[in-house]
Amino acid sequence: KSKLPEFSRNFVRGFCEAYSELVQKQPFKDFFHYRDFIYTLRHLHRYVLDHQCKEDGTDITRELVLEALEENMSGLPLEQFKTVVETFFDKFLDHHTLQQFSIPEQFQSSVQILGRILQSPNKSIGKIYTGHPLSPRFVMIIDPTTDSSAIKILFQSGFLNQKTCRIFHLSNYPNDCNSFRDAEILSNVRYAIENPCTAVFVN
Repeated sequence: KSKLPEFSRNFVRGFCEAYSELVQKQPFKDFFHYRDFIYTLRHLHRYVLDHQCKEDGTDITRELVLEALEENMSGLPLEQFKTVVETFFDKFLDHHTLQQFSIPEQFQSSVQILGRILQSPNKSIGKIYTGHPLSPRFVMIIDPTTDSSAIKILFQSGFLNQKTCRIFHLSNYPNDCNSFRDAEILSNVRYAIENPCTAVFVN
């Protein structure tokens, strides 16, 4: 049985300690769940595999960890997200082999993070539906408006392209809940998988 390198061992320990501490207090206790923890680790693992990183894990950088947290444990007001980041990086700094993980001072806006996610080649609907344990997660946008303004902003910002985007309108209204409608949506989703595009589900 191979022994986990010291850097990797301390990184995993610090990561787990940070998550355990975070979910003990509000508002994070009711906001985050194990899926957020798992997908953050998957984000790091996918990077290691895609870039053929060193086995000892020393290729994992401060910027990569911040990116993983932004894409999987954000969705909070900026000050609260900074607390999330500080919790993780403080735990890393408790270990002498992780001193390069100084706490970041610059953060991207929610729109910038979303744009990066949508433009990532790892987010294709085909890869999501492979069932592979490292497949990326869906992105949920909570739009408080009544006219789908978020979708319009994404198009205007250039994050969504009319030519490569398919929008699926879902509904919970009784008249819309029928087997014919479900079959139509399923058929369109299958088409999107076979013809890679950005799939947006609007409920």
